Amino acid sequence: MLDCLQFFEQERRENANIASYTQAVGWSGLFNGFATEKGNQSTPLDFLPFKDKSDSAHKTLISDRTKKILKQLFDSKKLNPVVMSALCVYLE
Repeated sequence: MLDCLQFFEQERRENANIASYTQAVGWSGLFNGFATEKGNQSTPLDFLPFKDKSDSAHKTLISDRTKKILKQLFDSKKLNPVVMSALCVYLE
């Protein structure tokens, strides 16, 4: 019974990280955009709810529609360079 509960808790944590990774990329881009020193730079993994399960955050694939929108944003060069680099980290 305890093994079963532990499995579901681990699954819940991984799913929470996967669901919040896109928001974590956005928040880290905003924080890095307004950071005054290089030492204040953060990564998207800093904003995940369960940092111990951060390996599972990269499991999701972005859709073709999202790729098309990102390509248009890159081509138009209207994005802040820090936000663009945060997106590149997300798309590794």
